[in-house]
Amino acid sequence: MLLKYNLKIITRLGFTHRAKLHDRMRIAIGNREVVGWGCNGIPAYMDRPDFPFPSIRWKESTPEFMALRDKERGDWKLMTLQDKKNLYRCNFCQTITEMNAPNGEWKYVVGGGLYVVACGIWLFIMMHLFDDNEFEEVVEIPNLETNRDFDIFSESEVDNFEVVDEVNDETVVENNEEIVIENI
Repeated sequence: MLLKYNLKIITRLGFTHRAKLHDRMRIAIGNREVVGWGCNGIPAYMDRPDFPFPSIRWKESTPEFMALRDKERGDWKLMTLQDKKNLYRCNFCQTITEMNAPNGEWKYVVGGGLYVVACGIWLFIMMHLFDDNEFEEVVEIPNLETNRDFDIFSESEVDNFEVVDEVNDETVVENNEEIVIENI
């Protein structure tokens, strides 16, 4: 059922009939001649240095261009330099040298990188300006009574510690040295 429904949609959009696809491509490329496969099989013009053979001509077929095409079929020595240049410009938009020429794209890349760095610096400054320093470092003193109650110490550690409780103070004797911790 789902396959039939999808087939109806695909047929309605025109992807199943080759002539409809050809007609849509003909509308897109206009009156330009298809001269080859191109880099991906789609009739579209692209100037690419890595694939310098587009699938369609750059300009549409005009009477002037057709006259140059007739001269092209003959002897090339009879053609003037200007005719050869015009013929090339009808077939291609740019030369390989023009494609490889610097175009200033690096300026956008550097500008984007500087924008990201500036946003990072701005965020760093804002975090330090609006940082709440209410939290102080808390030094935790281990509660030896809790540790002893849960039997976490090994026998050798228990032998080294002596705990003596007094009224308001805790006195811990460690290796015969007395340390007093006041309860707050």
